[in-house]
Amino acid sequence: MILGNLRIANHEFDAAKDCFLNVLEMDPSHELAGKMLDALDSKLLGHEDDDFESHLREARVRVRRGQIDGANSLLVNLLDNYPDNAAAHNELGNLYCLVQNLEGALIHLSRAVELDPHKIRFLRDLADTYLAEMGNVEEALKLYNRASPWNRIASTRF
Repeated sequence: MILGNLRIANHEFDAAKDCFLNVLEMDPSHELAGKMLDALDSKLLGHEDDDFESHLREARVRVRRGQIDGANSLLVNLLDNYPDNAAAHNELGNLYCLVQNLEGALIHLSRAVELDPHKIRFLRDLADTYLAEMGNVEEALKLYNRASPWNRIASTRF
């Protein structure tokens, strides 16, 4: 928090935002960090920041803080600028699961797996959606097997 305030005093607003995001990643309910982030968002309105990871982190923090609409807007904007980014598709798919938009969830989670078919987290997130949300055990098992480290070792050895 102190470092974030120092960054603001030095007019390093992007760096300050990053500091407050760090606080909110550790404690999403930290009220003052949330207010500082919101204040910086209004100050930086219209400021183009090409730091993809920072925007992705902010979307995750907003989901944890219950700011679903804000997180959705961030992720949609990220995908407008980076349409083939698997991580953004995966985050948006998980957000859609959270709000019970299963069609949207499957579209984005499947796209993440299509873009990065070896990323275990993406495979598992899609498998979890098929299992928990859709009740499709067969499809979930296929994906879980693809994500299994044992299957990866066996396929590389033979």
